[in-house]
Amino acid sequence: MIQMSLEMFAGIVGSDGHLEKGQAVIRVISKDLSFLEQIVVPLIEDLSGIKAQPKPAISGFGKRKFVIAFTSQTLWKTLQERFCIPKGKKSDSIIKPELKSPKEKVDFLLGWFAGDGSVTTDRGKPKLEIWSKSEGILEWFKEVLQESGIESRIFTAKKVGKFLLRIRKREHVKLFHDK
Repeated sequence: MIQMSLEMFAGIVGSDGHLEKGQAVIRVISKDLSFLEQIVVPLIEDLSGIKAQPKPAISGFGKRKFVIAFTSQTLWKTLQERFCIPKGKKSDSIIKPELKSPKEKVDFLLGWFAGDGSVTTDRGKPKLEIWSKSEGILEWFKEVLQESGIESRIFTAKKVGKFLLRIRKREHVKLFHDK
């Protein structure tokens, strides 16, 4: 069982969340209602004491999503100061957090992966991927993975202005799973 933490929550907000500019509102958006109910809601309650509930939201593309929005001045400030998550639009401007311990770094990465990662197979082999508009955050994730003995590569999708971090070798996928 994964031990949930502030670092994991910060990774989730960094990938699938939003910090309002003018007020201390934190949002987490996902298509996966069970992820929000089983992971995000308990994390919010543990970290802030707030019993948040996901609500339906329609995205601009007509896809059904769910959103959790709650107010916590302390958590809102911590996400900005300790984890470098900017207020407002963040996809192009997010930078690596200044985390010290390997556990904090891995927990942040696991949270980010929970929000934006994918597990697929290619010709019967598993692969793990994270897409981002920020090459810098993916470079940092690659360093964190290397510190844990996990090999990854970064690819550029120039036409869509995104970057892809991929873990492909079976033994490295297993190492990531065991984290």
